Amino acid sequence: MAITNLSDDELWKSLPKHCRNIENNLPKLDDKKFKKHLYNYVGQMCDMYLTQRNNSAVDVKITLDEIRREVLYINENKGKLNKSDQKKVDQYLENLD
Repeated sequence: MAITNLSDDELWKSLPKHCRNIENNLPKLDDKKFKKHLYNYVGQMCDMYLTQRNNSAVDVKITLDEIRREVLYINENKGKLNKSDQKKVDQYLENLD
């Protein structure tokens, strides 16, 4: 993910809040594999914000493919999470700014 190597403070200011400290802001889930997919999904979405810059190093096709794969994974597996994790994931996704 390009977002993990971002050093431009001005660029950080233009990104949505949920793009900052993604890993620390993810909900605490019992299912660690699902959490990795959720992290990748949010990180890839944040990478797409970087494409608005002329000098973006983000490969749009690869990033969109990753987002598509993660959406499929989340949709197929969210119902398999325990109720607590499901609620945390729903709240997290609903509150992305």
